[in-house]
Amino acid sequence: MPSPARPRTTALTALALAAACSSATDPQPCDDGQCVERVAVAAARRYLRVGDTTRVQAEVTVRGSATPTTVAWRAEQPAIATVSAQGLVTAVALGRGVITAVPTADDELTASVFFDVVSGDTAAAPVFAAITNPANGGAVEPGGQVVDSLDLTLEYVSGTRAGQQVTGVQLRLAGTSGRDTTLTLTPAAGTGIGRSSTRLRFGPPPGQTERAFPVGAYAGRAILQLANGQGIAIDVSPLFTVAR
Repeated sequence: MPSPARPRTTALTALALAAACSSATDPQPCDDGQCVERVAVAAARRYLRVGDTTRVQAEVTVRGSATPTTVAWRAEQPAIATVSAQGLVTAVALGRGVITAVPTADDELTASVFFDVVSGDTAAAPVFAAITNPANGGAVEPGGQVVDSLDLTLEYVSGTRAGQQVTGVQLRLAGTSGRDTTLTLTPAAGTGIGRSSTRLRFGPPPGQTERAFPVGAYAGRAILQLANGQGIAIDVSPLFTVAR
């Protein structure tokens, strides 16, 4: 009896998987000759100014000896961001645009990545919460359930004008239990895209019985402190739910 065929992964461009990434997986059995099991999309840049371009990459996993599949690119908000057949994204107007990869062999399984088109002279850009959950072994969608801990990254734009640089980052968590928590994160150095990360643990500290983060849903508010003394508050919610 022949051994099961190993899935084959095909990278459709030369770009490496980078910061912004989304994927979809099909756990169903495959009966035909070309079965798409997984689609992942990544982009090296997620914040763009109007007129900027960047490329998106699709990675498709197919089963068995199927011919490597290609994808068709689709812009969900073409008034904000467009995409060419070769995966070149162009920022058109301020806002958030979603780009979707559709495998030609199976248009039911898709993956998307979103871009924020922002002004480069202000830190008042949308804040992105990139959530990974080591305890559960993978990425968590915003608003998703976590159990023991998670790594959370806030991404923001630090302005180029005098006084517009981000000098402080706080994350305030408000839970359904009524307990609010404020976390101080280390701001990124310089201007441009900044990222600040922290790890949250939800169980009780050693020797204690009370949980650091009670079970329930949590909303987040990012507070950016600027060099000119101003503060900008941006809601990031729903953020996550502690499951137990």
